[in-house]
Amino acid sequence: MKCLSDNIRRNGILQPLSVAPLQDGTYRLLAGERRLRSARIAGLEKIPCIIIETSEEKIAMFSLLENIQRKELNFFEQAEGIKRIMDTYCVTQEEIAKQLGKKPSAVSNLLRLLTLPEDVQNCIIEYDLTESHARCLLKLNTEQQIFKAVNIIISSNLNVFQTESLVDKMLHTIVNPYIPQQPQKEPIMLFKDVRVFVNTIKHAVDTMQKSGINANSEKFETDNYIQFTIKIPKNTTHVIGSQVNA
Repeated sequence: MKCLSDNIRRNGILQPLSVAPLQDGTYRLLAGERRLRSARIAGLEKIPCIIIETSEEKIAMFSLLENIQRKELNFFEQAEGIKRIMDTYCVTQEEIAKQLGKKPSAVSNLLRLLTLPEDVQNCIIEYDLTESHARCLLKLNTEQQIFKAVNIIISSNLNVFQTESLVDKMLHTIVNPYIPQQPQKEPIMLFKDVRVFVNTIKHAVDTMQKSGINANSEKFETDNYIQFTIKIPKNTTHVIGSQVNA
């Protein structure tokens, strides 16, 4: 960022930013977030922009594409962004794939990741597992198998090839029907790292705020415990937004 801001200070912005006009007279940035930040650091008061007259659907698509290109979204967030655009604007997977420069099968595989339990999604991101790890888990038949597999993957630090072998073994384990089976218990996450659960709380509050609910949380930490106080207004009327921020 410093290198870019120094270059802008010397030479100005060589490639204009792309913006779209909004009904309130302001503009939404479509492309050029890094250039905008660097221009502010460089002290520029005015920056060149190209105004693009387009639909809300295209604006949302531009914003999603910009975020993906900046690599600021993980694969679950990309999938959520795509699904939000599809649900809001009735866009097909093929249309989104074309706009994002992806194959339709790649978009389909990305959306399938959202079927994983939310706790598993949080752990995959928290422990820096890859999209390939996540896709391996989709092959399993039950949540109990998924929870068991992700615990083994993290505790044993398995790579993708080892994860594929683990999943294959779990799928092909033969159960003898003549041996009484223990009743299945509810799947329990075995992680002792408290960060996973702290992030789950933060994610829940963030989801409410993005949905228009004026929720807020306060965190109090001592040597022995972490305490969260979450406040949610009783009489909350909210509208789920359809905008995707650049």
